[in-house]
Amino acid sequence: MPISCVYALGKCLVFPDQKLVLVLPTVVSTIGSLSIGNMNNGFYVCPISQYINMTVVSASELDIYNILHPNLTTIKTNYLRNIANSMTITATQSPNVFLRNYMNTATIQLNGIYTASQIEALYLHAPSDVVSWDTTYCNATMTANYNNPYPTRLNCQYVSNTTIAITVPEGVSYLYNVTDGYTITVNCKFMLEDFPAGTNILYVSPPTTSNTFNAYGSYSVVDDYHFYMTEVYS
Repeated sequence: MPISCVYALGKCLVFPDQKLVLVLPTVVSTIGSLSIGNMNNGFYVCPISQYINMTVVSASELDIYNILHPNLTTIKTNYLRNIANSMTITATQSPNVFLRNYMNTATIQLNGIYTASQIEALYLHAPSDVVSWDTTYCNATMTANYNNPYPTRLNCQYVSNTTIAITVPEGVSYLYNVTDGYTITVNCKFMLEDFPAGTNILYVSPPTTSNTFNAYGSYSVVDDYHFYMTEVYS
């Protein structure tokens, strides 16, 4: 939460730890709304509840209002380096070929997604053509800094048939203008949908058309889209 705010008709105080903003009007206004400036903040724009609680106190009454606000728009470029985030997916068993009705092993590399110290997990979502992940085959590493020749190990776990989670373990810290340039490498297995009925011959069956893979940086270890901050897709 920001440490300051602006209110044209009075004072505005911020208490970041409590996520509380206190507005003290010093000018009588007949307008039934107020505008608070300097409050741009993606980290708290989408909490679990999509509402901001507002308490209005006066000499004679106390009211609580709920204000609906839009969902968080994820960052799709690395805002420190001003370059697009990227994802590459490479088949490891056959060059540039993924097989259907088969557990394909793949290496997925994510760039420009770990861009803030608040990020605690990354979620990798597969398109509908992926019918399952191998729950026992998943590991993830992050390219180490200059003083450590070994990659940093991240936690990788199966969430559902469409999602795997890469969580940042204790002891791994975001480094401003350094970690944002790291490459996160995920080794995984996933199965593509089976051949269409009646065309179970590999060379004559039509190819599977896949949608995009999406990876999200989140400041929560709970997979909920309200917590997504950064996005990269391929």
